[in-house]
Amino acid sequence: MKFEVNITEEDYLKFNYYHYFHSKAGKKMIFGMRIAVPILLLAIEVTDLLKGVDRVMFWYNVVFMTVFTVIWEIIVNPVMKHSIRFSIKNMKKDGKLPYHVNAQIEIKEDCIVESTENSMLTIPKGDILNVCDVEDYIYVYFGGQQAVIIPKRCIEGMEEQVKVALSL
Repeated sequence: MKFEVNITEEDYLKFNYYHYFHSKAGKKMIFGMRIAVPILLLAIEVTDLLKGVDRVMFWYNVVFMTVFTVIWEIIVNPVMKHSIRFSIKNMKKDGKLPYHVNAQIEIKEDCIVESTENSMLTIPKGDILNVCDVEDYIYVYFGGQQAVIIPKRCIEGMEEQVKVALSL
C-alpha cells in the first residue's frame, strides 16, 4: 500500500507535543518541573524558619509561595508547549527541519519505506517499537524519539487498511 504524506509545521508540533506528554522521558521531565518549584520554595521557607524570620513575614511568604505554586502547576504545560514551539521555529530559521514536507510512504509486508526527493528510509517491521493512533495522526515509532508521522487527512478512505497493515 502506497500513499503520499504532506507534513506541515503544525503536524510536527503536534507530534512533539504528543511525544513529550506521553513518553517516559517527557513525563519524567514534566514531573521534575512540577516538583522542583514547590521543593525549592519549601526549602526557602524552612531556611527562613530556621533563621528565625518574623512570624508575620513567614506566613506572608507561605501564602505567596502557595499561590505561586498553584499558578506554576497551571502554567507548566503551556510553558513546555511554548518551549517546543520555540525550538522548532529556531530549527526552521536555521534551515534544519527534522522532517520532510513531502514524502511517499509504502507499507509492505515486512517493512515500511518512507521516500523523499533526497532519501529513502526503510524500517523493518521488527524495528517498530510502537504504533500510536491518536485523533488526527498515526505515529509509527521506530526509535526512542523517532517516528513516521502519518496524518489521517492523507489516508482518507484508507485509514482502516493502513491500521490493519500496521497491525493496530
